[in-house]
Amino acid sequence: MEPPTSKSANQDLDSKLSLVVLMGLPASGKSTLANKLVQFFCNWQIVVISFDEFVPLNIQAQISQQQAELAATQIDDQANRKVSSAKILRKKFVSCVDAVVGLAKNRKYLKAESIEVTNCLQSLETSLSSFGNVDVISDQVLVSKTSEVISKLCSDVNPKLETIVLVDDNNYYQSMRNDFYQVAKVSEVGFCIIHCKASLKICVQRNFERQKACQIPQKAIVEMSMKFEDSNPMQNAFDMYCVEIDSGANIIDEQLKVLEQIFESSFTNRLKQNEDRTEEIERERRICSENEVHQADLMLRKWISKRMNLAAVSGMVKAKTSGNSSCNSRADKKNLSKDLNSRKKIALDKLRSGEFKVTFEVHQDVEFRNEVIQLFENLILE
Repeated sequence: MEPPTSKSANQDLDSKLSLVVLMGLPASGKSTLANKLVQFFCNWQIVVISFDEFVPLNIQAQISQQQAELAATQIDDQANRKVSSAKILRKKFVSCVDAVVGLAKNRKYLKAESIEVTNCLQSLETSLSSFGNVDVISDQVLVSKTSEVISKLCSDVNPKLETIVLVDDNNYYQSMRNDFYQVAKVSEVGFCIIHCKASLKICVQRNFERQKACQIPQKAIVEMSMKFEDSNPMQNAFDMYCVEIDSGANIIDEQLKVLEQIFESSFTNRLKQNEDRTEEIERERRICSENEVHQADLMLRKWISKRMNLAAVSGMVKAKTSGNSSCNSRADKKNLSKDLNSRKKIALDKLRSGEFKVTFEVHQDVEFRNEVIQLFENLILE
């Protein structure tokens, strides 16, 4: 199959720009697909922005460790909770992508040393600093990485008509994909998501076959697979632009041909910023709220189960207000279970209505869990 050819150079370059977002488990084939796209669409300009290149794996590991330590020290400190480095870094990365997309819109006149590029990078550094500091990686490093991507964007003497800004990251939460959808919408460029789908077994095996320095802990892959949020076009506007490909085997020409058609469609069907988003915003709010409630329900079920097991082993049940009392009978255990589940329902209703507010997001797994449990324990003590 021959690679696609560029159309007439007289057309507006803005109409041939798309933001393409990859999603999938680690080792599912995202980077492999990115490289194949660059090679196959040789008459197009494809600029890859890889999260792992912006934030190397060793730094990601440090951030994960910091996140766990932060959660452990803030369980009982509701008033002084800090935003995790992972969340700050996620916002910074999205801003870097936004800067590249903004410049890509004017790539016909873009030069690497132009005042437009200089002003963009200065503005980006200011924007990054507004999110706060991340100890393990500086804003200057992120700006430098963005500058490298922009240099690739400006490297062609004759700008290509079709240009794709390709984000290579896991994007396993809906909120992550929505961030990039908003970038495309504000810039009014094309948009699509490619879900590289491979089984957990294949991903674990591929990760094992990688060089040691490129491997991530198997536990992290398994945990991500459990938290992975598949596309839901019936509920999420951004997931309407998602296509799945089987990346468990080698990528073949037929799959690339399908992607070519999708890219062509995205070029000519750009997102519009000024569309009425009232219904969409309300739907996204409900989705976020229901997802919080669902995850909180799962966490509280596990907490109650552990509490019941503890009561069964020790033969003691902590009373609501009067300390410890024996729990040797089935009736006592049944009453405890009924009481805890009743309070769980109250807690979930308060969370759903907004009376209970959590400061951490669902994808901040450890912090979100600790905050939900703390709120529930406070309810028990009321």
